[in-house]
Amino acid sequence: MIDASARSFRFLILTLNCLLTFGSYYVFDMPSVLEDEIKDRLKINSTEFGLFYSLYGWTNCIMSLCAGYIVDRFGYRMSAFLFLGMVVLGQLVFALGGSLDINPRSSFYIMLTGRFIFGIGGGSITIVQNTISAHYFRGKELSVAFGVTLTMSRIGSVLNFFTSKQLCDSTSFGFTLWFGAGCCCVGVVSAIILSMLDKMAERQLGGKYTGSGKVVNFSDVKKFESRYWLLVFTICSFYLCIFPFIATAPDMFKHKRHYDNSKTPSYLASVVYFSSIMLAIPMGRIVDLFGRQSLWLLFGACLTPPVFLMFALTDIYPLWPMLVLGVAYSVMAASLWPSIPLVIPLGTVGTAMGIATSVQMIGVGVTSLVAGVVQDSRFHWKGSNLMFAFIGCVVVGFAVLLGAVDKRKDGILSKSKADRLAAAEASKIAARDTTNDQETPLLENVPDEDEDRK
Repeated sequence: MIDASARSFRFLILTLNCLLTFGSYYVFDMPSVLEDEIKDRLKINSTEFGLFYSLYGWTNCIMSLCAGYIVDRFGYRMSAFLFLGMVVLGQLVFALGGSLDINPRSSFYIMLTGRFIFGIGGGSITIVQNTISAHYFRGKELSVAFGVTLTMSRIGSVLNFFTSKQLCDSTSFGFTLWFGAGCCCVGVVSAIILSMLDKMAERQLGGKYTGSGKVVNFSDVKKFESRYWLLVFTICSFYLCIFPFIATAPDMFKHKRHYDNSKTPSYLASVVYFSSIMLAIPMGRIVDLFGRQSLWLLFGACLTPPVFLMFALTDIYPLWPMLVLGVAYSVMAASLWPSIPLVIPLGTVGTAMGIATSVQMIGVGVTSLVAGVVQDSRFHWKGSNLMFAFIGCVVVGFAVLLGAVDKRKDGILSKSKADRLAAAEASKIAARDTTNDQETPLLENVPDEDEDRK
């Protein structure tokens, strides 16, 4: 019989948790890899192409708020099936629009509808995934858990960059999109197995892992402290530099360096995700061992602006800046998201993750659209990269401010792991002393037996 309290059980849950988002990450950047085919087939420009990402972002900005509430209220098991259903349905509609032999404009609108439905579940299932990691790994290997989920998810992204173009060339555009829908079904199978194991853990341990069951009110959100909101703004500004850039990077590399091999730009754009596969787990382990998340955040933030300045102002070979951006992405992923459960109550993790994802997706949606407009203008790639460099400087500013605010409070994001454990132990001792002090007057009021005899 499987022991639900064993460390191996937690990592079995983690493995299944990773597979929840494999398919959604695989198909998320599929439009980027197939940009030329999509533009030629649908007769659209860069601004219209950016809608595939902007619409996804705008949908997520609303759904992520709802998703966080749903996860906290109804639990992550039910939420996983709901949002994975939207992921699969969205990609099916997207594939249908790309396969039908109809007017290009009609195909474009059907495919946009698919991305809209996909957006309902795509960001929301990540909230479910993060909540599961927080429930099973808080106070243990939390950063490692986030690193592992990022790594496995990004394997899906890298496989997309390496296979979608070849699959399209060897089969057809439509088959490639349907294959992506099949990849999304991997998450559904994983959710079924994870749900069974999670129910078993409930029976064995007597605890309720599936959610707090608490109705989260607006008053709870108002109580989220300033460090949480600084983390949200840091997350938002950092990912504005990543997702919109990667979405357009293959086209930039192709035209800027005049590549004849159409696969090379996609390979170069995947370097960021490939780097995160190699580095996310080691970085998570380092952060778990040494703590000091605020310093790691600042380090990752400082790596970001120079990358885009190199693309804007030099003709450097793209591999080297992309490797640096991959390091920054891995460092930030290992320290940003795992910091949220440290500064808010566990019962509101889903809502907190939902708000962070919502704000992030608002920014990604707007930035993707603006980047497309800039690239179609006379400023072209130089203008968009200077825009990303400016946003990178904003990330640095938020990271500095977060560190300063944290030190004025309890310093939980600035402390080493040893200091954090010592502080937790001191709090336990203080709590026991307080309890004893409160019990003493009650003991003093108990009549003495000798007095009763008199």
